Amino acid sequence: MNAGNDRPRRSPGLRVLRFLVSERKNYGLFGDMEELYERRRAKAGRMRTGFWLWGQVARTLFHALFNSLYWGGVLFRNSLKITYRNFQRQKLYTVINLVGLALGMACFILIMTYVHHELGYDAFHEKAGRIYRLTVRGNLSQQPFNVASSNGATAPGLAREIPEIENVVRFRQRYRTAVEYQEKIFFEERILWADASVFDVFSFRLVRGDAASALKAPHTAVLTRETALRYFGHDNPVGKVLKINHSLDYTVTGVVEEPPSDSHLRFDMLFSFVTYENANPQNFSRWMGDFDNHSFLLLKEGADPAVLEQKFLPLIDREIGPVLKIVGGKLAFRLQPLTSIHLHSRLDGEISANSDVATVSLYSAIGFFILVLACINFMNLAAARSAKRALEVGIRKVHGAVRSKLMGQFLGESFIQTVLALAIGLVLVQLSLPLFRSLVRVNLSHPFVEIPWLPPALLGLALLVGLAAGSYPAFVLSAFRPAAVLKSSTFGGRSKSRFRSVLVVFQFAVSILLLIMTGVIARQIGFMKNKNLGYEREGVAVIRLDNPEARRSVESIEQEFRRLPGVVSAGGSSHAPGGGARYNVCQPEGFKLEESPLVGIISVDYDFLKTMGIPILQGRGFSADFPGEIERSVLINETAVRRFGWDNPVGKRIRELDDRAIQKTIVGVVRDFHFMDVRRAIEPMMINLRPEEFGSLAVRFAPGDVAGRMAELEQVWKKITNGTPFDAHFLEGAQELGFRAEERLARLFVSFSLLAVFIACLGLVGMAAHSAEQRTKEIGVRKVMGASTSRLVLILNWDVGKLILIANLIAWPLAFFWADRWLQDFSYRTSVPLWLFAAAACLVLSIGFLTTSYHSLRAASADPVRSLRYE
Repeated sequence: MNAGNDRPRRSPGLRVLRFLVSERKNYGLFGDMEELYERRRAKAGRMRTGFWLWGQVARTLFHALFNSLYWGGVLFRNSLKITYRNFQRQKLYTVINLVGLALGMACFILIMTYVHHELGYDAFHEKAGRIYRLTVRGNLSQQPFNVASSNGATAPGLAREIPEIENVVRFRQRYRTAVEYQEKIFFEERILWADASVFDVFSFRLVRGDAASALKAPHTAVLTRETALRYFGHDNPVGKVLKINHSLDYTVTGVVEEPPSDSHLRFDMLFSFVTYENANPQNFSRWMGDFDNHSFLLLKEGADPAVLEQKFLPLIDREIGPVLKIVGGKLAFRLQPLTSIHLHSRLDGEISANSDVATVSLYSAIGFFILVLACINFMNLAAARSAKRALEVGIRKVHGAVRSKLMGQFLGESFIQTVLALAIGLVLVQLSLPLFRSLVRVNLSHPFVEIPWLPPALLGLALLVGLAAGSYPAFVLSAFRPAAVLKSSTFGGRSKSRFRSVLVVFQFAVSILLLIMTGVIARQIGFMKNKNLGYEREGVAVIRLDNPEARRSVESIEQEFRRLPGVVSAGGSSHAPGGGARYNVCQPEGFKLEESPLVGIISVDYDFLKTMGIPILQGRGFSADFPGEIERSVLINETAVRRFGWDNPVGKRIRELDDRAIQKTIVGVVRDFHFMDVRRAIEPMMINLRPEEFGSLAVRFAPGDVAGRMAELEQVWKKITNGTPFDAHFLEGAQELGFRAEERLARLFVSFSLLAVFIACLGLVGMAAHSAEQRTKEIGVRKVMGASTSRLVLILNWDVGKLILIANLIAWPLAFFWADRWLQDFSYRTSVPLWLFAAAACLVLSIGFLTTSYHSLRAASADPVRSLRYE
């Protein structure tokens, strides 16, 4: 224990004790000093023994760690060398494995970034868990409705009555608006009226101005940073004045950060809500009518939304009950969580276009399937190729290699490949991120910024795939007996072929499914674009009448337009074609008051139907030859005739249940046309003759120089309206914009379908090469027996064709089911033809044959003597 030193060194305390014991007689010291000395000496010995033992343990651990690192480095270096040599000998398989897995991982990363972004909508608001939107659900005359908007007076009224409501914010959309500052004019699409409390409830950060008072006064505006830059450059915009629609002045009182891309409330400008409230006081004196406001309630901590919805009922009965009893309707308020709006809300009157959880689930499934396809390729080809290394295992075992080292070698090679594929995939993500952003139309952050848990998850996935791919050679091949292996160089070469066939079938079933869904989506988009809307779009321009002066001068504008050469006709309307209608309860003749249906209503002038090419099917259209036409005559559409159950509607009476409730006579029936989005079914409609309500002007051109004639219209417009900005668009182009979401989905499906087929074909290339190599002797024997090259190619390709046919049988019913489910969301939908399934099958079958034909032809064309010598 004290090697090299017979007398242990004593501490000063021991020396003192020993001196005292030896001299105790001289100093008259009595007692147990000697016993004390012995105990102290024993304790010191134990402490030295403990220090020595811990030192030995530390030294052993250090040596073990050093040896592990050293020999681990040696093993890793050797693994790298062997892996590199195998890569060199099998370049084709290496490239196929790396490219396929890298593409799958890159695709998965991009899709998961998008999915994570969609799932996190509106979660950035600090009080998101307490913010709820007030929605309205009910029915009128047995017609159900479920809307995202509400009456402007309702939310403040609820807040006054119910103490659990801490605050209220109302928004109202203001559509395309001309905004001017000095010489700059922009047509703004994203403007919201908002209450002054918006910055107390939502986490929109104000960078200039006072959040408490920014939207308190009438005619005030808050701009986003980018919008302020467009108008004012780098000058301070606070206090500057913008002119709205060439008539109203709004003072800029603040600048707010741009709303994040995962906010369903998107805007470029906020106008003070009190401005609209002061201009339309009749809309805020009651809880009925004007359901065009989006109200958000901030609840107090611990408030239960379900309990609050029950508290709404007596207030509804008090404020709206008498009216509901008259019309036989029911109404209820519902509280919708802010964070569920984007994915779980498909209500009428949404403030912005939402996605849905089914679409996000579909994207997730696509990303998962493509990743699985890539992993299957990797593992399938790795297992197939590893069987060829049985001879290597036998030779290395003869030379003394132990099983653990062989397992480490095979797993190391597999891990190196998966980590390398992950690195290549990350490079592909970086390169393709801008393109992916343009496809999904979302400004996504970098995946590692968007999803913090993604890097460790991807590394874990790479290791898992590496373990799965390397498990067969590591745990099966390494257990082979050298004598059995060395007897045949093809030992185990055909193992697991049935399992690999199952994986190939799965790959192509997914690819065929995606191709069929791509065809269905493209067909539905084409169907909606080409559907007869009931009016003629070609050569029709629509001009917005937002300026009061333009509305007052609409008759003069129309007359001047008609005088222009190339203008066939012009007509005004309250709503642009396809732009919707206002809704109200109307009582047709023969209906009880409580049976009165909800009807869409638009107002037009004498020439609107002629301009739009909407024919009169029964009766007549509006005419100035009939006095009192404006107050007493209306038109209805075919759907209204069917809804009212009339055989001869001309001459029947109908009244709108508004403040005037005037009985009007139906003078004609027009052909059904889509006054709403083409996705929605055509509803009962009534057409009034009320020029004072016009919001747009339609102009039909004769064929020719349309651009030049549009410029002439603008000159006439500015002359009559005193320089009011000219805002016009062609109907045909506007209709195309309505299908952006479907077209984006179609582009994604096309991209991912082609990618899935490409990944599957990569695996097929490797499997075909491996299969041809495995059947070299068989091919040689067949050639010697007289088989032609074409016959051999057909035999080799039949294996692939058989698997693809099985994949079709699996994919077809699934594709039909999913296509039918997806088409249910459309009121008017295309059919799913059988030729689409056959086309997908033929396409995949052709690609599969082309993919395998090179290796099949190469194997079939080889010299049979060399083929037989190969074995």
